[in-house]
Amino acid sequence: RAHVPVETIQNVIASFTGVEHRIEYVATVNGVRYYNDSKATNPESTEVALKAFDKNIILLAGGFDKRISFEGLRPYANRIKAIYVFGESADQIKSVFPNAVVVKTMLDGTKKAINIAVSGDVVLLSPACASYDQFDNYEQRGTIFKEYIKTLE
Repeated sequence: RAHVPVETIQNVIASFTGVEHRIEYVATVNGVRYYNDSKATNPESTEVALKAFDKNIILLAGGFDKRISFEGLRPYANRIKAIYVFGESADQIKSVFPNAVVVKTMLDGTKKAINIAVSGDVVLLSPACASYDQFDNYEQRGTIFKEYIKTLE
């Protein structure tokens, strides 16, 4: 037994803000919540992120083409208000989500998401792909997303 007071444990849990790039809360701007889940480099990780929100998700997804299936994300279509796809895997993701809008870059998709987002929506960067087609790594991708969102505040 560690002999840590219950109050200390409660305080630590209450103050825990999460781990960077893993469904990381970035900001709320005009009632729209922004989350960075750049660490989601495969569909299974994006599935976890989609489960975290009930509805009104504007999803930003895409990246390096690992020639994997995105079919496992289809059951979450009812939670997704809009999806912007980018990178080498954009067409594969669009084949699962025919209403997806293909954009050139993550920032292009982010700008479009901001334009359609209304209070109560969640803009979620959860790429389901590696970042190597447009970024050095997932950290760089997530940091660029966060820096751009911070300019909106």
